[in-house]
Amino acid sequence: MSIPQTYDFIDYLVAKKTIDDRSLNRTVWDRLQRALVDHETIERLRVLEIGSGIGTMIERMAAGPLMRRSSMYTAVDINPDCTRAARLRLSRWAKRLGFAVSREKDASHLLEADDTRIRVDLNTGDAYALVAETAPHSCDLLLAHAFMDLIDIQTLLPGMMRLLESGGLLFLSLNFDGDTVLLPAIAPDFDDRIIQLYHRSMDERIVGGRPAGDSRTGRRLLVTLLQCKTEILAAGASDWIVYPHHRRYPLRESYFLHHIVHTIDEELAHHPEIDPEHFKTWIAKRHAQVENGELVFMAKHIDVLARKTGRK
Repeated sequence: MSIPQTYDFIDYLVAKKTIDDRSLNRTVWDRLQRALVDHETIERLRVLEIGSGIGTMIERMAAGPLMRRSSMYTAVDINPDCTRAARLRLSRWAKRLGFAVSREKDASHLLEADDTRIRVDLNTGDAYALVAETAPHSCDLLLAHAFMDLIDIQTLLPGMMRLLESGGLLFLSLNFDGDTVLLPAIAPDFDDRIIQLYHRSMDERIVGGRPAGDSRTGRRLLVTLLQCKTEILAAGASDWIVYPHHRRYPLRESYFLHHIVHTIDEELAHHPEIDPEHFKTWIAKRHAQVENGELVFMAKHIDVLARKTGRK
């Protein structure tokens, strides 16, 4: 594909699905499926996903751990465009997989196949307001995918734990943890400086008056969970690794790479510590590497599965 003239966040989320699929830690995912066996006596599993995006985790869960049971799945994202996209995707995806799909109201879908029955409510809302306003002990499984590195863990995580029933499960996937790599190098010292400043921009990001990110979320999440009333059941790497094969990228992954380079450009284009012309040339070269099927991109992430052990 040619270098995009405009960038769309929904297209980015679509493009990265295949990358997320292969990056999720299989040990942690398998442990989640085994842990849910302990909840089989629950007549209707209550699932809450915060930061649900276009619904890709709903698809993974419906085709995996939630098969052959009854579930109530509530998905919330702050972006109304994501919610609309999720509603369109869910119906089409579920029908392709053989689910009977019915719409109970605008926000709800009922997916049925054999002994699987999943009611999905797709809503737009703010995570902080949701956590503050939802009744305690109102869910058995709480999910957040590629989300915890966009919020203030210290503020939001205790509230998330409050929503879980005692013995409930917390599955937090693709939590960024401090390493971004673009290869081959262009100018090693300048490359390193750009990545350092890019990570710093995550640490300094403020949205709505709150910290909104942490370039080392993965490791800090593990420490914070140990301070809560939780048992960490599994944790492992879920790194993004994107590379060409015969100078071509799978599916829409070239768009994903262009979007990553564009994001770095947006963050640092006017940074006082970077020479603007040098940086502009660097960005152009990175886009060219994508176009030529030469760029390898890696980003470190951690997946975590925990069980709430306390009642609060």
